[in-house]
Formats: sequence, structure tokens, C-alpha cells
Amino acid sequence: MTVLICVPMFNAAPTILNVLRGLRAITDADILIVDDGSTDGSSAVIERSGIRLPHCVRHRRNLGPGFALRTGFRFALDHGYDQVVTIDSDGQHLPEDVPRLLEALAGSDVASGSRFHPQSPQIGVAPPWRLRANQALAKVVCWHTDYVVTDGACGLRAYRASALLNLQITEAGYMWPCEMWGQMARAGLTVSEVPVTMIYRDADDAGGVAVPPGSLDGIVHQCEMVLLEALGKGRARWVIRRWVFGLLVRIEEARGVFRNS
Repeated sequence: MTVLICVPMFNAAPTILNVLRGLRAITDADILIVDDGSTDGSSAVIERSGIRLPHCVRHRRNLGPGFALRTGFRFALDHGYDQVVTIDSDGQHLPEDVPRLLEALAGSDVASGSRFHPQSPQIGVAPPWRLRANQALAKVVCWHTDYVVTDGACGLRAYRASALLNLQITEAGYMWPCEMWGQMARAGLTVSEVPVTMIYRDADDAGGVAVPPGSLDGIVHQCEMVLLEALGKGRARWVIRRWVFGLLVRIEEARGVFRNS
């Protein structure tokens, strides 16, 4: 099996070398850097380091993480790779988790990392607002698909190349996971969720910020719209499910599941 590790990168000069060295320590798979219009000299940092990478694609301007993934997927298909791993360039994922994702592909089309699985190791403390947002997004995925997930937005994933043929990312920004869940469900792809390490090293960020209920509801609403469009569901069904889901969220808010800290 030929494996391509795709690393979307935007202004990651302080972290990219640690990510690449970590990957090289655990695998000799080809690595593709997709430089999404970085302006901080990220690519120059890699070149000066002496780390030899077989592939690098540069966007002339910042197009967003969804487009960076689309570039990586197209590259993998054009060059005949059998499996693709995606990992962020900002140090939020441990390269040591990659082999377990690839192992999970033996029985699934996609292996999706979860930072919020009960068995996920933890480094640092996640900001409360991130926990609330991820809980809400995971519930959206579970509610509208047959998948049972605890993390709907993790960028650390592994894919069979055949699965990529069913994924056509059009969401340039950070709603790409919602679109992808919808497309995977519509295509009937099998997904395994793999516990991965949750990393939050920034003490300032760990304190979190309060997320007003309206803001969280807006995130949930946007995610649902993107996911259901990818699923091809009608608006009437969305309205019914949206009302029921909103009721469930309000009930859980009352129980303290999404309570501001």
C-alpha cells in the first residue's frame, strides 16, 4: 500500500518543523505539503531546515482549509496513492497517532480521529467553548447520519483512495467537515472513529471564552445546512429535524451539558 501524508499549511512557521520531524520519526511515507498561501515564510522555514520532502504544492493566495484538502486529495488520486492521511500543521495532532489510523483502514473506508473519545489521551486543557462547539457538531453528525461519533471536526484522518472518489469538497472554510460527513453518509462509506491525543498547549487559550447561546446555535445551524445539502435532504425534513434537534440542545443546556464556564 502506498501512503501519502497530506499536511495543509497556512502560516505555520513556528510549528511545521516539529510536525514534519515527528512524521519522519514514525514513517517513511511520502509527505505532501499544501502551502495555502502562507505569508510568514513557512515554506522557507522548511527549505532552510534541510528536511527533504518529495512533494509541495503552493496556492498563490489563501483559499481556506477545505480547498487545501481538495488540492491534497486530487494530488493523491492523480499520483495513484492507495491511502491518504491528513494532519494539521499547527501541532494540534500527534504524528504518533497516524499508524493507528492506518490500521483502522483495514476495516473501514475512512478512519476519523477523535480528540474527545473517552479513551483519548489529553495534553493541556481544552477551552470550554471548544468543548461545547464540538459536542454540538458531533450531535449534528449523529442526528442526521448513521454515524456514531464523538468528534465531528478533527482534521487527523486516514482515507482509502477509493473513498476520495466520493468526496468533492466545495466548502473552502472550516465547514468542510460537515460537508464531508454528509458526502460520506450519502455514498455509504464506512467510518471508524479512532481515539487520538487532544492537545492544547497554549495556556492563554486553555482558559476559553464564553460562547453566547445564540452563537452556538448559529454554528449548529450552519453546520446542519452544509451537512444536509451534502446529503441531498429536502428543506421540509430539515425544518422538522432542526426543531427537534434545537429542543434537544435546549434540554441538554438546562442539564448543564453546554453550560458556559
